[in-house]
Amino acid sequence: MKGDKENPDQLPVEVPLRMTELEEALSRMKAKEEDLLHREKRYRRLMEISRIIGSTLNIDEVYEHFAREVKTLIPFDRISVNLINLQDHTFTHAYVSGADLPERQAGTVVPLAGSGAEEVLRSRSTLWVREANRAEAAARFPALAPVLEAGFRSNILVPLISQNQVIGTFNISSRQPDAYSSSDISLAEGIAAQMAGAIANSRLYAGVRRAEEALRVSEEKYRTLVENAAEAIIILQDEKIKFANQRAAFLSGFTLEELTRTTFAELIHPDDRQMALERNRRRSQGEDIPGPQTYRCLNKSGEILWVHLNSVPVIWEGRPATLHFARDLTQEKKLEAQFQMAQKMEAIGTLAGGIAHDFNNLLMGIQGHISLLLFDLDSSHPHYVSLKKIEEQVKSGANLAKQLLAFARRGKYEVKSTDLNQIVQQSSGMFERTKKEIKVSRKYQEKIWPVEVDRNQIEQVLLNLYVNAWQAMQEGGDLYLETQNITLGPDYIRPFAVQAGKYVRLSVRDSGVGMDKKTAARIFEPFFTTKEMGRGTGLGLASVYGIVKNHGGFITVYSEVDHGTTFHVYLPASAKEIGEEKKLPGETLGGKETVLLVDDEETIVEVMEKALLLTGFKVLVARGGEEAVEVFKKNRAQIDIVILDMIMPGMGGGKVFDALRAIQPGVKVVLSSGYSLDGEASEIMARGCNGFIQKPFGIRELSQKIREVVGPK
Repeated sequence: MKGDKENPDQLPVEVPLRMTELEEALSRMKAKEEDLLHREKRYRRLMEISRIIGSTLNIDEVYEHFAREVKTLIPFDRISVNLINLQDHTFTHAYVSGADLPERQAGTVVPLAGSGAEEVLRSRSTLWVREANRAEAAARFPALAPVLEAGFRSNILVPLISQNQVIGTFNISSRQPDAYSSSDISLAEGIAAQMAGAIANSRLYAGVRRAEEALRVSEEKYRTLVENAAEAIIILQDEKIKFANQRAAFLSGFTLEELTRTTFAELIHPDDRQMALERNRRRSQGEDIPGPQTYRCLNKSGEILWVHLNSVPVIWEGRPATLHFARDLTQEKKLEAQFQMAQKMEAIGTLAGGIAHDFNNLLMGIQGHISLLLFDLDSSHPHYVSLKKIEEQVKSGANLAKQLLAFARRGKYEVKSTDLNQIVQQSSGMFERTKKEIKVSRKYQEKIWPVEVDRNQIEQVLLNLYVNAWQAMQEGGDLYLETQNITLGPDYIRPFAVQAGKYVRLSVRDSGVGMDKKTAARIFEPFFTTKEMGRGTGLGLASVYGIVKNHGGFITVYSEVDHGTTFHVYLPASAKEIGEEKKLPGETLGGKETVLLVDDEETIVEVMEKALLLTGFKVLVARGGEEAVEVFKKNRAQIDIVILDMIMPGMGGGKVFDALRAIQPGVKVVLSSGYSLDGEASEIMARGCNGFIQKPFGIRELSQKIREVVGPK
């Protein structure tokens, strides 16, 4: 039994064999385990790559993360993403990482011809360059030369395919020979598929961003155009305002929010409302309505605006609407009205001037005969009082003619550089003494600029404005007078047709009953008056207008009912020094000089001849221009002075003056006219005429003028 016991040191022969198998099995299991771990690592990296690609649409970020993750899966010395441009047959190195190649940096554009990318594009499959085919690849693809010559012995060019189109290549390069296996290629192709999707998404995103940016820029452009348009832009739907720009808000006086709660009808003047609404309704229904229209609109404060409206039908939020472009014509209408008024005043002024001239000639005949009758008539004579009253009526008629001439802008007689403060002080003082129920307040500009004016005419302006104010304050009130130096620019003076520059402004403001706009618009018209019949001629403010315009200035008025009236008179400032006023003696001054009397009116010739003879002068008479020249030629040695009518048929006063001066340059000439010292008369005076006398005049005025020109006896 003993011999049957087993020896513990002795093992079966099969055991070593089984151990070898076990080791091999364990080795295989370990290899499988390592393979699984490697696969798991690759899977995790691929998942990370997928996550990166899905986490951002910024392709530059994708490239950077992608390169780091790929390096953990496929070793490389250089990696690049190249995008193909079929339009110009090139490819661009969109991304490069790793070893630097000067000829193949990021952004480099390479021709597609002769490149590996061209082969990938053609075959739609991976190009694998290794030791075995390296020389062949260099020969077939010359564009690969820089890469191969730089020592990259293993290269994989994987197609990037999106929507069944090769859009580029994913290139991996290594300096190690045969560095990559078929499994690396499979992995690279999987990575390339994800990369192609990322590039496609990025391009789509970039396209969307470009479209959004283009839309934003376009919207910004249109918003800028609409909000800064010179015209108001509104969209109407169901007669309600659905959209309005800033200009529409500015013109209407409403806020944009208020406008969206406002109907179209509320903005249109009642007199134009029905027509505007009807045209808008027909246009919104697609009817072809010809041409733009002009309507009166109302702003928030109720003021009337003239608007030029151009409209087209549109679709707004899926429904029919109308788009309106509105241009404010209010200022143009005002300028048009001012222009029409100026033309109207000019036409009436021309007529008034002609009437005043003829009227003065008639008065001259009457005044002359009265002067002759009164010359030697004692005040105790039974007809003396009647004759003096007739003379007073002649003077009243002459003053009326002066007002007509003033309105006709033919009313300046003697223009001098004048202190306007002085005229205001003297004229208002006289007015204040006679109208004690009116309290006058004055505010004068210190160092006031001189103005070149006819003092008597400006006094007439002031008197008319004072009287106008007094009549508006029948129960008493306040009159405010102010002078001010002021410089006016082109924009301010444009409606008044005067020159920009320095002006002196005279303001006359009262606390009276005021006027409505309709009345204020007509106050400067001749013969327009708000007074009852027989209380006024309607020439007062008309003459004010004419005098101011004739002095190169302009006048404005602002008035509200029950809130008084303000007149602003603007007169051009002068650089000349202020002159002293001359006073003429009051008596008739006779003489023994010889006077050549030239006038085509027989009555005037007769009267003036008798008057001159009465005062001691010798008289030669010519009843026309041609006759005057002939008489002067024959008697020039004895003629001391010529009284020359300006308006005569045939050869007028201007031509006669020039002819007389040509005959005798030093001849003394006094110009006589039913018109005033303006227009042609001022031109003759500028040529050296010695004096001017306004018809009608009496013996005293004529004798004084002769003595003034000829000199003392």
